[in-house]
Amino acid sequence: MILLIGLPTFLTHLLFWRIEHRLGLRVYQKPVFNLLLGSIHLHPVSLDWQNYLRVRSGTLKIEYPVASIFTNRNIFLLEGQNLAVEFAPELQKAVGSDRIVFDRVVAKVILNPARKVEIEFLDAESKTIQFHLNRVRGKEKVSTSSI
Repeated sequence: MILLIGLPTFLTHLLFWRIEHRLGLRVYQKPVFNLLLGSIHLHPVSLDWQNYLRVRSGTLKIEYPVASIFTNRNIFLLEGQNLAVEFAPELQKAVGSDRIVFDRVVAKVILNPARKVEIEFLDAESKTIQFHLNRVRGKEKVSTSSI
């Protein structure tokens, strides 16, 4: 019984440790227990990415292949809703706002051994902006639009 609860929880915290150290990310309010291997739910979301951005609300579902925990290559499918993102001054200029609430965010992120991050796709939509990034055969296609 302890193994059924302990193993998924231990692997979840190992995964968060890897994510935080490879990306310079700090995740707050991690689940104390996690009974599902391959899936993590954060509600509410609370995280900081270095001095670039801060997320303080919404929900985030992280799915990953369980076998990737035992390798140096991690693949994540992220699905977020109602994510309130606060941007650092450098990003505020590029985005045109200090805070955006994204109604929906979907992304596939790959972390490679050399701390290299690949974003296979990223779709983020709010009431004021839409951002789409798709990677096709090594080429990136980015589109943004303001509403």
